[in-house]
Amino acid sequence: MPLFYDPKPTFYSNNLPVIGGAVFFYVPGTTTKKNTYTDVTLVTTNANPVVLNSNGQASQDIYLSGAYKVVLSAAGYTDPPTSNIWTVDNVTSMSQIFSSTVKTGNYTVIQSDNNKLIKVDATLGNVTISLPSAATMGDGGLLYIKKTDSSANTVTIVPNGTDKVDIGSTWVLAFQEDAIQLICDGIATWQIPNRALTIRDLNNTVAVLIGTTASAVNYEIITDSATGTPPSIASGGSDTNIANVLAGKGTGYVGLGQATSTDVRLLADQQIADSSGNAYLTFSKTATAVNALKITNQATGTPPVLAMSGDTNTGFTISDSNGNPELAMGSTAAALNSFKITNKATGVAPVFQSVGQINTGMVISDSNGNAAITIASTAAGVNSLKVTNTATGSQPLIGVIGDSNRGLTINDSNGNAELNIVSTASALNSFQITNAATGVAPTAQSVGQANTGLIIADSNGNAELTFASTAAALNSFKMTNKATGVAPVLQSVGQANTGLVVADSNANALLTLNSVASAVNSIVVANTATGADPAISVTGDSNRGLIINAQSSSGVVSSTSAWNMSSAAYFKIPVGTAPTTDASGKIALATTGNTLNFYDGAASRRITPILSKSIDILNPSSSELTTMFFSDPAITITKMVAVLRGSATPSVTWSVRWATDRSTSGAEVVTGGTTTTSVSTGSVVTSFNSATITAASFLWFTTTAKSGTVNELNLTIFYTVT
Repeated sequence: MPLFYDPKPTFYSNNLPVIGGAVFFYVPGTTTKKNTYTDVTLVTTNANPVVLNSNGQASQDIYLSGAYKVVLSAAGYTDPPTSNIWTVDNVTSMSQIFSSTVKTGNYTVIQSDNNKLIKVDATLGNVTISLPSAATMGDGGLLYIKKTDSSANTVTIVPNGTDKVDIGSTWVLAFQEDAIQLICDGIATWQIPNRALTIRDLNNTVAVLIGTTASAVNYEIITDSATGTPPSIASGGSDTNIANVLAGKGTGYVGLGQATSTDVRLLADQQIADSSGNAYLTFSKTATAVNALKITNQATGTPPVLAMSGDTNTGFTISDSNGNPELAMGSTAAALNSFKITNKATGVAPVFQSVGQINTGMVISDSNGNAAITIASTAAGVNSLKVTNTATGSQPLIGVIGDSNRGLTINDSNGNAELNIVSTASALNSFQITNAATGVAPTAQSVGQANTGLIIADSNGNAELTFASTAAALNSFKMTNKATGVAPVLQSVGQANTGLVVADSNANALLTLNSVASAVNSIVVANTATGADPAISVTGDSNRGLIINAQSSSGVVSSTSAWNMSSAAYFKIPVGTAPTTDASGKIALATTGNTLNFYDGAASRRITPILSKSIDILNPSSSELTTMFFSDPAITITKMVAVLRGSATPSVTWSVRWATDRSTSGAEVVTGGTTTTSVSTGSVVTSFNSATITAASFLWFTTTAKSGTVNELNLTIFYTVT
């Protein structure tokens, strides 16, 4: 089942391809037609005869089955043919019409190679095929030369002397399956009959015209592909980086894709660049992306649209060169209101406005989507804000434009006025707010007439806070805010050691605060929650009291004087973990040990409360071992009381042990333990061998003997905190 041709030959007559001719296949020695086939399976038959195309070649594969008589007829043939170009009988393979030979190195063609296919394997290196002189080979000499290997080595065809290969001095086969057909003119040229600068369609009309470039080294590579992979057109050649130009003619456009194409793809996310290679548009790919831009052109009078496509309610982000968002546009389902930017002619400011529903304002939000500026719309609104920038040295302005003598209102979120700026005709005095450099406080001041103060008034225009101006004033108030947990400060600033006076409406002093150089001690007034007393205390040096002076010495009250507290419900004294009571009259509560510490005139004393803990054991055995408690502070056991509940002369011998390490045997509070038999008053122990328990110790209960019926044992330990 051989293939009839390899490579596909061109059938010639008088050195010209038999365009539109036909090849008939018959049973050998007869005029009975015999089928040829389209592939090796020998199932699908070819037409008989096989009609030749515009290159004098068959357009399909031809597979043989056995022997044939083959007849070549020219265009205008009849069936059966009456005017044959040639007839070859008993053909079983192409070698009977075109024989072949294989070469692996340099070779000089001889006359007997006429009508042969020379297959060249250049795997071992570049190969040169030298042609005989055209005069020697003679008119009509025919050669096929084909490169069969896949290496990068070349096959160079060199004519003899001054002979030519077509119009050139050599011909190079560079790729696997690259082939050439040569016809000798018998004079000085080996012509290439199928060297086409055009590719023609079935109507013999030029479909592709191949241009020529002197000393060309670069070319197009058209590659077919397997199922599911697109064929490709790419640049090839000896240059390293080769561009590819696809152009229309004149003002004709270049089209990509077709009506049924789903997209036009950039296979490596390439940028779109200008004629100098500078980026116009850069694309970045996201895996499994579904959201994209959609650009819609419009008819005259309608602006084009740049929109998002993909997920529902997906907005649009414009980012800087670092990929950081500069402008983010959010999407709202069934949105009706949007922005409109309108440019204007010279001298007129462009307009940034809200469009959509009537009387719709505008919201400028922060990064959390919370409104930062809300601009509300009013039907037939004529009054508005005007922000004017100014030249160097001048302050920008926020003004009101519209009606005459219109002020400005700043509202809260409920639409309630928070700041009203009222306009006065021919106004001269106003506020000035001045920022300041690092470390210097900004200033809010009255400007206009000399020595003009400032009034903060209520909603009725009645003064609530009046700042009076004094010529050449030096002393003033200073308010300082503080971090969390620290009270803000209201102080007098100006001359050194200047205090502060709080006066009534007649300018009479109500409260005078005097200043002392290098003062460190002061009064703290603390307010408190409902049910708690406010406090006046002293802060500064340690152990400082408080002196309250009357205008005369007879009214002096100090921390060393007696305070009449007979009407008080209780008296609060200092509380601390280790208060110091080292002087007569000092008294305090110590939270460590819960003692009342005081100084009795000779030494510091403590009143210590007695604490207790109990353990109750039901049906005790003679070998109980139970942890009672853990004591963090050191304690001293002052008494232990045990009582039984039972019958038949109950008796239990028990002991209390302690240690900082519970795994040890510990120390016995009473050596040898205590035997209790009482079911009424119990046994009381006040004599101990080891009653002082160190801090961080465990105490546990043990029994060593039991008799009678004992239903319950209760032990109570009384102790003080050391």
